[in-house]
Amino acid sequence: MSSRAARSRPSGGAATFAIRTARESEYDGIHRLFELAERRNHRLLPHIYKDPERPVRTREYLRKALSTDGSTLLVAEAAGQLVGMVRAAAFSGPALPPTGVGQVGYLFVIEPLRRLGIGTSLLNRAHRWILEREVTRVDAEVLRADDGAFNFFVGHEYREITQVRSHVVGDNPPAASSSIRDATPSDYAAVSELLFDTLVYHAEVAPGEYTVPEPPGIAREAYDAILDDENQGCFVADVDGVVGVARTKLMASAAYVGGVSAMTSHVHVPEKHRGRGVGKALMAAIERWAADHNAPRVQLRVSRANTDAIAFYDHINYELMSAMMTTRIEA
Repeated sequence: MSSRAARSRPSGGAATFAIRTARESEYDGIHRLFELAERRNHRLLPHIYKDPERPVRTREYLRKALSTDGSTLLVAEAAGQLVGMVRAAAFSGPALPPTGVGQVGYLFVIEPLRRLGIGTSLLNRAHRWILEREVTRVDAEVLRADDGAFNFFVGHEYREITQVRSHVVGDNPPAASSSIRDATPSDYAAVSELLFDTLVYHAEVAPGEYTVPEPPGIAREAYDAILDDENQGCFVADVDGVVGVARTKLMASAAYVGGVSAMTSHVHVPEKHRGRGVGKALMAAIERWAADHNAPRVQLRVSRANTDAIAFYDHINYELMSAMMTTRIEA
């Protein structure tokens, strides 16, 4: 893959840099960029991201990033030094939108050389790499505490479609309500119906993000696998019958404080049962489960179009951690 050079003129002179694919032999320079990037995340959100420990990324990580089909790592080089990077990926298949889905992540430029066009050049080169794979939708996750990064993506025609919310459980997680219990095999029909209901709801409030589903809400085999997995939890609200559901699972990440979080999804209470504390009780059960499994935080995603859910998570103090943003690219 050929290098791409660009020029920018900061005050006091000109900066020349090249955008190209990273090389395995550049591990030390790439490791330095990842370390600086994660240190910045720690400064912005110290209760979520820990101060990075070496190695921040292994040589094996770099090898896989460069050799795995459908992903690459691009770098910016200036005066013989690596000064920026971005990871790009492209996915397609029957379970994905017809446009496919591309991703850009770890877009980072060292502090002295920001606002000189390097970030834009990295992003444009990542877009071109994704487009070469016939993928036209690109997503990026951006910390909302990083106003510069958020505004950068907005300036490149990205829009926020999903929020990532986070809540630190603390030393005294709430007690679970007597109406909340673990899902059982006999709850399959009720849980599947609720999950299908939430999939339909998401397709209605955000039709550009979700496709109209077909039943069942979850296959029986997948449901049984969740119940058998000690690293996953599935809870139901039982008030004269099952009237709500929530799922969670442990997700390890060396970048997070505590090394793990409880990734939560499919929190759903039908509209006729809302306003009675069912959703709050389900989330309390999730938080108790997280504490029991040594996960210091609960994390989840909510569609930006789902204003009722956003108001709910604001009410129970789930902070806005990051934004999932998207754009369309053309040749």
